[in-house]
Amino acid sequence: MAWEESGIYGSAIVRQILDGRHIYRSIEAHLVTLVALFTLYIQVVFSDEEKACLEDQINHVVSAFGSYAEGTTDYLPETFQRQVTEVHQMLSANDIFGRLNEGRNKQRASQGF
Repeated sequence: MAWEESGIYGSAIVRQILDGRHIYRSIEAHLVTLVALFTLYIQVVFSDEEKACLEDQINHVVSAFGSYAEGTTDYLPETFQRQVTEVHQMLSANDIFGRLNEGRNKQRASQGF
């Protein structure tokens, strides 16, 4: 398993994750996997200039939600909804969703099976 081979988790923890006995580590392991795969996907879909722009936008998103991680927000549903809406508008305005769909369509067209 990649989690074990990469040194993220030992074999006992991987077994517990796969058996569903270690929920929090399971969530963490799957998020790490998602981020790794998404990073590879972005490298294929976007040019270097677009990746730099995307990195700035992601930093903006992280700072918007950083207050939750730091515990410095009011945790009101309205605050969270406003931040999610702001992030969605930013991604839509820069056609991030369109570019991801283009990359997905190119990938489907090039599959040999």
